[in-house]
Amino acid sequence: MTKRGWPTGFYESVAPAGPRAVSLSELPQVRATLLLRLMASGETLKEAVRELKALPEGDREPLIMGPILVQLQGDLPRMGVTVTWSTPEEHSTMMSHEEAVRIFTERETRAMAMEQALAGSLQGAQRLFERRMGRALTEAERGVVAARFHTPGPERLADVVFDLDAPALAAWLADPHAA
Repeated sequence: MTKRGWPTGFYESVAPAGPRAVSLSELPQVRATLLLRLMASGETLKEAVRELKALPEGDREPLIMGPILVQLQGDLPRMGVTVTWSTPEEHSTMMSHEEAVRIFTERETRAMAMEQALAGSLQGAQRLFERRMGRALTEAERGVVAARFHTPGPERLADVVFDLDAPALAAWLADPHAA
């Protein structure tokens, strides 16, 4: 029977100490169930991977699920599990898992590069802006970077430097309401 007070897809036995189960394909397609749905297969997994890819950088789901997917990818051969695909759908499902691992790896590599480049220093952040824009910052722009280094913080500055091209970055610096 459906577990009382839980979303669709969660089941429990009528016996007090009976088994409980989760049907991943029945879970609502909401962010709260994303990590569970990434453990599914078929269309449920494909949709969860699409959602994972669409999340903004720095969100927690890729940071949580990524190491698990990477670990699973490395452990299956050591556990003697050989993956074979008897249907195109099975192949597509495995490729979706590999794609999720790739997404995580790219995000983690990017985050590490940002941290190393910034290394907690305002000068490092200003240098990244200059390199991306292909010119020295004006004094006013240096002031904006300094103010935004503290609020919203160096992580946001790094995201902006990596996500925006030079003209958009200049516009971001000129916008007093940008965060």
